[in-house]
Amino acid sequence: MNIAICGGTGFIGQALTEHLLRRGHDVTVISRNHAPEEQTGARRLTWDQIKAEPELLEGTGAIVNLAGASLNQRWTPKAKRSIMDSRLTTVLAVAKLVQALREKPAVVVQGSAVAVYGTSLTETFDEDSPSHVVDFPSSVVKEWEDAADEISGVRLIKLRTGVVLGNGGGAFPLMKLPYMLGFGGRIGNGKQWVTLDSSS
Repeated sequence: MNIAICGGTGFIGQALTEHLLRRGHDVTVISRNHAPEEQTGARRLTWDQIKAEPELLEGTGAIVNLAGASLNQRWTPKAKRSIMDSRLTTVLAVAKLVQALREKPAVVVQGSAVAVYGTSLTETFDEDSPSHVVDFPSSVVKEWEDAADEISGVRLIKLRTGVVLGNGGGAFPLMKLPYMLGFGGRIGNGKQWVTLDSSS
């Protein structure tokens, strides 16, 4: 299958790209800046290219949109605007791409986050739980998912992930660094709210 991954240069996107290539799929990575072909074998396109020539993605069976500025930064007013705008801009770009394609993909998988539920020390949330805006992350996800509803005419999946951990990047290397340096210790009271996959 031909699969396009928006935000394929990020932590999750890179892992997904490598996985799909190993499974024999043809992968196109869409990012802000043009990058040369890498050994992975994924084709590279920029957002500007697909805006100008959406036909470059004709025959794509699935689009996965993981694009968005990292939350791992100081939340200044400027950073918050960047985090929000990067998500809304790319979602609307995917919506326009889908409308421009003569042959629609079978599915669009839109990245999202469990922050949409808010937080609780007592409640259990699942995909049928209502959204609950209580802080900046939950407000971002609510607007992100609302914008994704502009993607029409295809099956739309909103993929709500929690913190994704791995040795190769993301949050975990930063979390374990103090312990590797001998400064780690107990964090909080041990009752912090976390998210787990239902299969865990």
